[in-house]
Amino acid sequence: TLVEKAALSEIDWSDLVNMRWDNSVATMLNWVGFLSAADHRGIDLVITRFNIMVKWTLSEIVLTHNIHERAQTIMKYIHIAAHSRRLHNYATMLQITIALTSSDCSRLKKTWELVHPPERSLLKNMEALIQPLRNFHDLRVEMETADLIEGCIPFVGTSI
Repeated sequence: TLVEKAALSEIDWSDLVNMRWDNSVATMLNWVGFLSAADHRGIDLVITRFNIMVKWTLSEIVLTHNIHERAQTIMKYIHIAAHSRRLHNYATMLQITIALTSSDCSRLKKTWELVHPPERSLLKNMEALIQPLRNFHDLRVEMETADLIEGCIPFVGTSI
């Protein structure tokens, strides 16, 4: 959440309005490499962070060979996503949920059989929240009606 907050604070909101960002940064696979390669700022930081987090989460799952450890890893990520949601860190919740519901992860049928039903239900609830229907309507409503006294890390894609 702190890294997401720092990246978000780098955005010059006029860049969102004027749609100024570098589409080539999406190919980066390493956060440290991205930060040290050049002086990236603003929306490029947020977009790259988002993409790297999705890929990292997915790689941690699919590269875990032991099926029981993989199921535990999935459950841990579901808990992290749910906790991020409670913290109003919608960016991290979305990153992890996208990774967990990707075709690469959902095809692990035997692993998902080992994931406890309450965790699968929790993921299904978050998956419903992040549906892009009507321009992420449900996610927007939750972000707009949340008690944000302690702050919010939005999914910036809903602002564009």
